Amino acid sequence: MGKAKRDERKTAKAVAYAYFGGKRLVGLYPRKRKLATGKNRTYYQARIPYAGGRKLVSFGTDRDEATQQFMELDRAFKNGEVKSRDDTRNTVQDLIDVLLDHTKSEKSTATYDQYRFLVKGFAARYGHRYADDVRPADIAKEKRIYQEEGKSPETINHHLKVINRVFNYAVKLELIETNPAKNIEKVAKDTPKKGRPVTDAEMKAMIEACEKAGEMELRDAVIVLEQTGLRIGELAQMTAEWAHFDGEGGGFIVIPPSADKTWRTRKDKQPRRISMSPDVAEILRPRQSRGGALFQGSRGGPFDKDAAGKLWNRMRSEAKLPKDITLHCLRHRFIIKARKAGMTYEQLEPITGNSAEVMRRYYSEWDEQDISDMMQPVFAQFNRWGDRQD
Repeated sequence: MGKAKRDERKTAKAVAYAYFGGKRLVGLYPRKRKLATGKNRTYYQARIPYAGGRKLVSFGTDRDEATQQFMELDRAFKNGEVKSRDDTRNTVQDLIDVLLDHTKSEKSTATYDQYRFLVKGFAARYGHRYADDVRPADIAKEKRIYQEEGKSPETINHHLKVINRVFNYAVKLELIETNPAKNIEKVAKDTPKKGRPVTDAEMKAMIEACEKAGEMELRDAVIVLEQTGLRIGELAQMTAEWAHFDGEGGGFIVIPPSADKTWRTRKDKQPRRISMSPDVAEILRPRQSRGGALFQGSRGGPFDKDAAGKLWNRMRSEAKLPKDITLHCLRHRFIIKARKAGMTYEQLEPITGNSAEVMRRYYSEWDEQDISDMMQPVFAQFNRWGDRQD
């Protein structure tokens, strides 16, 4: 170890002793990490005695903030709020580690990095607490902290989503009994926007962008979503048992009744039956031999809303399309196209799983546009009295 590094380590120890009165429960020290850009960044870290040993915890790059969090931990140790090595109860940090380990092995690297970043502040504030002692009021307080920091509603909801997943996964593994974050309401967006159908030009541009980038899984998914009105969650769960083919190049998709909220049955709890177009049949038929889901992510994982959404956003940027169109807008496109072809909302009800009344309210704006377009040939039957010559 060089002299400069020894001096730096001594300084860090002095900071720890100065704030902790000589009782060195943990050791706060700076560590330099080389970034991809070649520059060095200093992180403040500490080894904290949890059950079974010590865990290296990062307190971020800001020295003052790291010191403050360090002091809060000292208070927690003195008050007995941090578990000893012989304690078998799970802390919040234990639950976070379990979810991150699962995410690292089952999800993409980008998702793992995102989860780790979004849960970092919560881990610093509550990581030492027993998981059973965390209450909904604590999650609500965490939500207020994000709001006071000036984060956008979308960012706050992303934080809350990951925190909710931490506890949900722990409940699933029976590490805790209840999820304290399950009833915390999301922050309302400043300007909620109503989804709109994708236009013909936008559809063409997206298909071309997918083909150019070699993203054929997304290209096929976009076509199926457009021509069936499926939700992305339903597409992700589709298996070979759902698809039925006839000898004329067509067929139908049957979405079975399920208690799973990922897909929805009809209002009368009967299976939804959706006819296949030739394009959809051509896409799904070769996938029948796949094990499990017919659509899969790049690493063989589920083609779920998160994975497909990220890929859609990247292709949307490549195609230079507006940000207000999402994968769900393809469902709007299907319903509008069906309406223009003469189908009623009552006829669409067993196909989409939505009630006719809900669709009538939501799509009334486009119905009015259709009526206006339909009136143009009627207007053409009349003389243009304003153009007559006296």
